[in-house]
Amino acid sequence: MPPMWAQAARTSEMGSEDPKPETVVAMPLRQRLRSGLGSKAFWRRRVRNVPQVKPGSILLARHGKSALSRTVWLSAEGYRQWWGQYDTVGLDATRQPPARFLAFAEQADVIYCSTLLRSQETAAQAASGRPVQSDVVFIEAPLPPPNMPNWFRLMPRIWGAVARVNWMLGGHGDGETARDARLRARQAAERLLAEVKNDQVVMLVAHGWFNRMIGQELKKLGWACTDDGGFKHWAVRLFEPRAAGVEDMSPPQPGGS
Repeated sequence: MPPMWAQAARTSEMGSEDPKPETVVAMPLRQRLRSGLGSKAFWRRRVRNVPQVKPGSILLARHGKSALSRTVWLSAEGYRQWWGQYDTVGLDATRQPPARFLAFAEQADVIYCSTLLRSQETAAQAASGRPVQSDVVFIEAPLPPPNMPNWFRLMPRIWGAVARVNWMLGGHGDGETARDARLRARQAAERLLAEVKNDQVVMLVAHGWFNRMIGQELKKLGWACTDDGGFKHWAVRLFEPRAAGVEDMSPPQPGGS
């Protein structure tokens, strides 16, 4: 029987705001290099604040904005149904990935995503025709709201915070527990580390909270977040092996996650 987390139908997100619009890179990095524009021309045109990613690094990216509206008032039961729909709806076709996301993606040798549609569609944006590997181990940690009377209604963003606290305090219902999710996050981190042994840049396009959990596991294994883009849609965080002079740029993480 597959593990409980593999059967999960509801997911969670960290935050709902999008990055400020940026100018999309007109010519991919590899095409610019092949065209012989020269390093000076490239660095003049490169996206601001995106470092050159070293071989053997890991990129954790959150998926893009979903097409499902968040401007609705829902009861606890309505929120459960809303999250079920969230898993089946793709990205908002009117929104495009920012240049920072694309600039990081151009430097990836291997791209992973979860089995959820919003993750897969965002990974396709990152890959630009390159292969993408999808795995259920990368799906979001569950987000079960507490039982509340039907007259009690909140918007999805607020429900997300309430449900996350409920889950972290043990209110997992029949779904994956926080402890089991941590074990899965360690498994996911080890899956990514197996790829970087070949000095490849590995990019995971997945989900806000579970990416946070994977990042915590990477830190336990001796890695540091050296470029922290946060957890908004299309946000990217760069992880490198911790060494002398390498400073972790990420803020302190909340306990119990």
